[in-house]
Order: sequence, then structure tokens, then C-alpha cells
Amino acid sequence: MSSGTELLVWRGELDASDEPLDATIAGLAAETLAYPLAYGYSLVGEVVGVGRGAPAALVGKLCFAFAPHAAAAFVPAGGLMAVPSDVSAADAAFLPAAETAVSLVHDAHPRLGETVAVFGQGVIGLLVTAALAAMGLRVHAVDLDPARRDLARRLGAAVATGPENAPRRAADVAIECSGSPKALQAAIDAAVDHGTIVIASWYGRKPVALTLGMHARAPRHSLPTPP
Repeated sequence: MSSGTELLVWRGELDASDEPLDATIAGLAAETLAYPLAYGYSLVGEVVGVGRGAPAALVGKLCFAFAPHAAAAFVPAGGLMAVPSDVSAADAAFLPAAETAVSLVHDAHPRLGETVAVFGQGVIGLLVTAALAAMGLRVHAVDLDPARRDLARRLGAAVATGPENAPRRAADVAIECSGSPKALQAAIDAAVDHGTIVIASWYGRKPVALTLGMHARAPRHSLPTPP
């Protein structure tokens, strides 16, 4: 179960229950975020049979599908992605999370030598941290949980601190991945003049109270639609 969007649905905190899960993915376009729904969008399993017109060669292959958690599922053949032989089923299940992280890094568009602050080191935040570190960028990871901060360091973060030691006017790019409105304020405060702020979170019905003084006028704000 997703600890972001799907947890908002489970708690009744989402404000877009009439929206499709994903209009671009076969099998999810007809589903909405309204309760009740089958949770999950990251299914990996072995194809045990195919219907009329589907390639028989799929049988026996380990495949990924954007489908809810289940012991078995009917999915469109065109929506299956074969898992490479050197990738485990457990790793393949993280495809949507990795895709989201890469999209966020693209939205942030960091430049060589910049410092990036990543607020929230859950699954998405850790993957964003790892991607940025792999690009050679200096990452300041911020999270309440010491264990997550340790994971961030292992994935390449130059600095990993609690919110009390978050950067202030020191990050060229700030990416908010925590789902906490308080972290959005911290991201705004972290950005340098003409810095970039990327919001990765859906807050649902959570109230978002921000202090927008003179400093907040300077950064450029990027608000991508979460995948």
C-alpha cells in the first residue's frame, strides 16, 4: 500500500476522489480514487495463461503490471512489461517508485555543482536522493527518522539531518517528498534566491499554512502533478 496517495484515500483525506487513478495506463483509467478500491499499482508475477489473441510466448515469463495487489490478476497483455533476468521480482515491484523519483529529478533540473535538499526520506525520497547522488550532486537529506537518515547517507547523501538542522537559504534546489505541509515551509526556507522548489507530495485535505515573506518571492516554484 502506498504510504502517500493510497494512505490519503484510506484515511479519507484525499480531495480528488472522482479523478481516475491514471488515465494513461490501461486497467487504471476506469478506476477512481474513491473508496472502496483495490489498493496497489505495482504487481509482479509469472504469467500462467493468456487469452485469445495474446502472445503465447508470455506464458512462464516474470512480468510487471500496473495492477492492484492480488494473488492473481487479469491484466491487458499490452500492459505487461517483461522483467529482465538480472532483476528480482522484489526489485521490479519498485518500478513505479523509481519512475516517480526520476520524474522529480527531471522536474528539479539540477545543474552541475548545485546543492539539493530532499525533504522526506521515505521510498520516494530515498530514490530521489540516490538518483541525485549518482549524478554527482551534493544532497542534504532531511527526515525525522534516524534510520532513514542513515539509509540516505548510504545512498549517497552528503549530509542527512533532522528538520531542526535543515538548510536555510542554502539549497539551489529543494524537493519536498514527505507529504507533510510543514516540510513544504522548510523547503521554501531552504532555497536560495532564485532557487527551485519541487513539490512531490499530495497533501489532500491537510491544511497547508505557509509563511510567505520577502524571501519566498525569490525562489522559482515548480509544482508538478504527482504521478
